[in-house]
Amino acid sequence: MYGAYLAIQYNKFYNLFTWFYYILGIGSLYHWITNAREKGGFNQSIWWHYLRPVHGTLYIIAAYFIYQKNLLFIPTLLIDTLFSIEGHIRYHYG
Repeated sequence: MYGAYLAIQYNKFYNLFTWFYYILGIGSLYHWITNAREKGGFNQSIWWHYLRPVHGTLYIIAAYFIYQKNLLFIPTLLIDTLFSIEGHIRYHYG
């Protein structure tokens, strides 16, 4: 996130971050639609499958904001992080 912020501020490599988050978003949505992976690293079940459309959508929105050089990508990615933390807490401790 900080790298994307610096890229926007100095007007360099922001397209790289745009494509990075866009591809992450498309990949998340692809895995959600196709259910292509049922096991993650270390052969554990993927408990965050229900969060994939949220992640994918927020990553694509962040990519759009980075492309527009709009700093709203920061709260977008922070919201995504909060969803991740909330999902982790619900799965492991709730």
